[in-house]
Amino acid sequence: MIRFWSDVTISRCPDGYAIKLDTKSVCLPNGKALVVPQRALAEAISHEWRSAGPSLGAVVHPNSLPLTRLAGTALDMVAADQGSVVTKLVSYAHDDLLCYRVDRPKKLRDAQAVYWQPWLDWAARDLGIQLATTNGLVAIEQPEASIDAVRALVEDFDAWALTALGALTPALGSIVLGLALQMGCLDPDAAHKLATLESRIQAEFWGEDADAMARLDQIAKDIATAARFARFAQS
Repeated sequence: MIRFWSDVTISRCPDGYAIKLDTKSVCLPNGKALVVPQRALAEAISHEWRSAGPSLGAVVHPNSLPLTRLAGTALDMVAADQGSVVTKLVSYAHDDLLCYRVDRPKKLRDAQAVYWQPWLDWAARDLGIQLATTNGLVAIEQPEASIDAVRALVEDFDAWALTALGALTPALGSIVLGLALQMGCLDPDAAHKLATLESRIQAEFWGEDADAMARLDQIAKDIATAARFARFAQS
């Protein structure tokens, strides 16, 4: 995309707030104007477009508009089929990252117990989601009541909250961490450290790999963006 706009403004409309590039509205792929119900989210999206490309004629990469992409996903995809999104999110409860532990090395085994178990305890205590753990990679069956509790909780989310959780959960590999972050019980940096615990400890043993570190950095950015979206969407 080539930057063609000089100014970015927010326009109030019956359904919320539209973002204008000079006189043209930012539109979804289907041609409809991008309209968000939250003023805070509209302001954050307008800032993205204001910052995209240093000047007229500059190339704008879609990666520089992550909140815009998430808002488009909420309006164009999630709102149209919330049931499928709920089902996909609930599936993460069957093999949540926090439930699969190692026997060795001892440092990683102990770290998983110290840092992961409190969040499973939190989920059981505060959300009624009690998940079993195992040592190894063989799949375990989770209590049906806990799966139902996840579904009941997520079904109450609107399209905006589902979009945020739908971005957070895959990045973290954990519905528990995704819910904790979205509910404000965990910050993005701490969530990233929990989700990448194994990679970081392995790096201590075997040394850092540039490609692996780049992937971890990208995961951190994805988590931070989804957390910002969740915060603005709840405003």
